[in-house]
Amino acid sequence: MNYFLIALFTLVFLGIVLFIWFSILIFMFYKDTAKNQQLVIVLGCNAKNEKPSEMLAKRLDIAAEYLLKYEHCHCIVSGGTDKGETVSEAFVMKEYLEKKGIDGFRITLEDKSVNTSENMKFSAEIIEDKGFPKDVAVVTSRFHQFRSHYFAKKFALSPTALSSDTPFPDCVVFHIRETMAIFKAFIFRY
Repeated sequence: MNYFLIALFTLVFLGIVLFIWFSILIFMFYKDTAKNQQLVIVLGCNAKNEKPSEMLAKRLDIAAEYLLKYEHCHCIVSGGTDKGETVSEAFVMKEYLEKKGIDGFRITLEDKSVNTSENMKFSAEIIEDKGFPKDVAVVTSRFHQFRSHYFAKKFALSPTALSSDTPFPDCVVFHIRETMAIFKAFIFRY
């Protein structure tokens, strides 16, 4: 019985250490680092009834502000069709940005991805095909920047951060979820 308790204690201890380590990694990417990049990648999340979720709208507002400030900048909106969605997240994001005053010719749709790894993989393919610069500003939620950067670098991009905030208490839930997603990304590489 003692071996069982020792093993259980060890697993719990390792879980706490990993959670703290991943939390530190997440917080290290909280600062916005984008400075006049020529390309922005906006990562999708939930677009039910052909409208962006609150979290996605916050990302898009940050992207629109940046794109209006830097008129030379191009944008890739990245997100496919998930369960319960009738059109791709990319389509919803493009429409939202156009309503905010961004010309549609500055926006490229990446509408196949269903997770962060695919967001970056398919966006990197578009960047390669169109000859866009690999120095990109990644627009996503603050808690999501570390993993986004991890996958961007995996696909030979040079990412900077442009983040939207997540309100309390949602940020706590998403932070915990993100630590598990980072663990999965490190183990399974996607």
